[in-house]
Amino acid sequence: MKPDVIIRQVDRTDDWIQELSQWVIISGFFFANRIELLCVIFVVLILGLNKKVFYTSTVLKYMLAVYAVSFITITWLGYDYRKFIQQAILLTIFLLCYEQFFYHHEKRIESLFIKYIKMSFYISVFGLIQELIFMITGSNIASLLPFYHQSLIVGNLLRVTSTLSEGGYLGTILIPCLVYLFYYNDPFEVLGKKKWLICIVSLLTFSPFVYVFFIVLFFIKLKNKLHYFKILSVIAILYAIVYSSVLIYSSEYESEAGGVEGLLMRYKDTISMIDLLRESDIEMENLVMLNTSTAVMYTNLYVSMMAPSRIFGTGLGTHAQNHSMIIDATFDEYYSFMEYNVEDGYSLMVRLLSELGICGIILYIFFIVKCFNKENFMNICFFFILCCFFIRGGSYVDFGTIFFHFAYFITSRFNLSLEDVKTNFNNYCDI
Repeated sequence: MKPDVIIRQVDRTDDWIQELSQWVIISGFFFANRIELLCVIFVVLILGLNKKVFYTSTVLKYMLAVYAVSFITITWLGYDYRKFIQQAILLTIFLLCYEQFFYHHEKRIESLFIKYIKMSFYISVFGLIQELIFMITGSNIASLLPFYHQSLIVGNLLRVTSTLSEGGYLGTILIPCLVYLFYYNDPFEVLGKKKWLICIVSLLTFSPFVYVFFIVLFFIKLKNKLHYFKILSVIAILYAIVYSSVLIYSSEYESEAGGVEGLLMRYKDTISMIDLLRESDIEMENLVMLNTSTAVMYTNLYVSMMAPSRIFGTGLGTHAQNHSMIIDATFDEYYSFMEYNVEDGYSLMVRLLSELGICGIILYIFFIVKCFNKENFMNICFFFILCCFFIRGGSYVDFGTIFFHFAYFITSRFNLSLEDVKTNFNNYCDI
């Protein structure tokens, strides 16, 4: 049961340590997971030393149950334990550190959300500089940063990554910000007209999630403006969708197109992928005709469906072993792209199905449904990025995955409407 709370009093007693810890946490997940890990450990240490308090974990008991089932399954299948041990240690550290952080900041979630919006702007500024320098010099300045940063050209434009490794990840991590700024129209009044810079950079990531968001937003705005003709507008939209689907499916696109064309190409290939899933065997001739992204998704999904132990999965960290057993032994000699994303499974859905089985998928969907709170707009913003992770983002710890799950859970526990913010704006304007 969600508490019946309409107006939430904001804790405005943040001292400099709490402010610093929030900025460090928010900054961390815009970089590689090693940097994010150092950030969360640093924050927990300074909070613990300052407050002299470390709370008892409630998450760990659930994770110990997952680890126990995974250990039994791995032993039964005769799989290697090394990746399981590595993932268990890494996941435990992330979970415990983030849990301690949110214990200290649960009543400051609004302040944390506003800092996320501001940091998204700063990261987008760097992304725009990255694009402008590329247009002038042909060089990707992000390559000067530590760790991997993709240099993918779409037309004459660089697919913007900013501080992240790939443009798709940057587009995904900006999704809650886009929902907040362009659907809810910035109720905290954080950015004002500066939100258009985030819009431009998000489009330059050429992330399908970003383009889908703006297309859906357009139809929502159109429906609201045509509220006197709702039935006609719904019919027109449905006709446009059906007609577009037929047109898209019958059209040809470059195999690795970006932007709107890339979105249409992926839509077409996704339909083809669904058709392929109905077949009992993978036909290499059909698979190679898909774009690389969809082909990799299909391959990993096939692995998750064909792996042993479908009820409880094959154990944490074992997707790569499933891939090796099912794909590499048969198809590795044909197509090198089948080696892509063998560790993370390409999407959280695929990895959960592969490693934790049908039970894992059911429990995860139960968590998402249980914690969805339509009366809290921050919760809805976080909901959409979890949907993106579910489709594309198989790492358990990269790019704030655990942060956004904790934030989603906490915002499910109280209501916060646009009217609440407007009525009590003074509680938020100085955050």
